[in-house]
Amino acid sequence: MTGMQEHPGTGRTLDHQHTGKFVFEDVARSIGIRNVHVTDPTLEPAAFESLIKTCLDSGQLELIIARRDCLLAAGAIRKYEKINDQPS
Repeated sequence: MTGMQEHPGTGRTLDHQHTGKFVFEDVARSIGIRNVHVTDPTLEPAAFESLIKTCLDSGQLELIIARRDCLLAAGAIRKYEKINDQPS
């Protein structure tokens, strides 16, 4: 996502309060995709490249979810989490 906006996958409303979270891998598995891979492609680029090759060579339906926090939004996200985790 761009613009640092909240979306269903963040688990926060537009005013940054906690809410339900859309978990993409759970939805994929619920519709029958068996081979779901969740990874941060920047941690080990060679491993990510290998995963892509393995998935392409498998001949099966594969889903790769490349998940990484936005570097621009990371500080703001920590702030929202800290505020929301404090008792009311």
